[in-house]
Amino acid sequence: MKILGTRLLSLITLLALVWPGAVRAAGASEIPGVPLAASSVSGTVGGETVDLVYAVTLPAGSVLVASLRGAVGAELGLYLFDQVAESVLVDLPVAASAKLGASQGISAIIDAPGIYYVNVNGRNVDRAYAFTLSWSVTRDTTAPQVMSVSAPLTARASNTCLRVDARDPLSGVRSVRIADAGALEAAAWQIYRGAGNYCAAVTPGDGARTMTVQVRNGVGLLSSRVSRIVQIDDTAPQLRSTSPAQAGLLVASDQEIVWKFGERVLLGGGARASVFAYSQAGAAIPGSATLSSTGTSVRWRADAAIPLGSVVLVSLTGVTDRAGNEAGILDTLQLARKRIVSVRVVDARRRGDFARVSYQVPARLTGGELILEARLPDGWVEIGRSLIEGSTGSIRAAVGDATAIRLVWPGDDATVAASSGRVSLPR
Repeated sequence: MKILGTRLLSLITLLALVWPGAVRAAGASEIPGVPLAASSVSGTVGGETVDLVYAVTLPAGSVLVASLRGAVGAELGLYLFDQVAESVLVDLPVAASAKLGASQGISAIIDAPGIYYVNVNGRNVDRAYAFTLSWSVTRDTTAPQVMSVSAPLTARASNTCLRVDARDPLSGVRSVRIADAGALEAAAWQIYRGAGNYCAAVTPGDGARTMTVQVRNGVGLLSSRVSRIVQIDDTAPQLRSTSPAQAGLLVASDQEIVWKFGERVLLGGGARASVFAYSQAGAAIPGSATLSSTGTSVRWRADAAIPLGSVVLVSLTGVTDRAGNEAGILDTLQLARKRIVSVRVVDARRRGDFARVSYQVPARLTGGELILEARLPDGWVEIGRSLIEGSTGSIRAAVGDATAIRLVWPGDDATVAASSGRVSLPR
């Protein structure tokens, strides 16, 4: 039995060092304890006396602060139990300090009046150590203060957030509520976690709202109310136009693609992940998106030149307005990368029923065909074709009763169709 007792004592000692507060055997002083008559009391605890319990009567709306200092080598704990506690072994404390060492401190806000119990716990099993317990009670009669409230320009009715910073030096700010004007009394209290955003839902519908904030301290005192105007926006941003339009052309290798909206927007995916672009072969085309200075346009440009003849598929995603409303799914743009050319009639001469038309075209069109059209009573009619052999050439064709002619380049995969425009053909 002696060996078993020695091992048990060693285990208890180990627990006391590893798990503060583990040694909680009842001592000579259990609840109801010894009344605390002075603001400071000294004694010894440890060894055979594990717990010393003191009783103190506390009023509602007060703050208790207690500190414990022990002799060198002491391992102490400090606990506060409320007025319904019956044992320091079974009941849970309302405040506790059980750090390693002899210096402990607790602070507690007293909501309900009554007798509370301060327990000094000695964790040393070898012998008792001296300690001094000091305590004070302060009545908090000052309401908390709202230091600042910042409101966004726009917000959604379902999630209207204001940034709140509040202070209470004694009992602390414990909760905050936020609501539309007239609904503050019915609003739910939220735990105040320091300066930051606090949110609430308001009645849906676009328009200006007066949002009101109030905070509550640890003893239930309320701050004055602070109001801010917020513009509620529950309407998703609307796309007005794109440039180029759907099935349009990219006529430059570095041409921007632009989406215009009816209000300021934000890019949820950032510069690199808001626009997805692919070639007709399925290869990704990297690029960057930016917002215009007004915030109403999104501009995207490929990182590298887009080759002639390419078909590009471009999708814009993750667009929201400043209130957080998401734009609907936007159509994927299908655009063709082509160059623009000009076709010019240099001279047109009629000889009887025939005419010879001289032209000038870019040399890159060599090998293609140029079409000659005549203006007849039924409209424009093709009257001849010519293989382009260089940047200049001519076409001879019967024109009949035509009053005007024009040259047409029909276009190909890399070049946009072009026309010379109407040229009068006098008789």
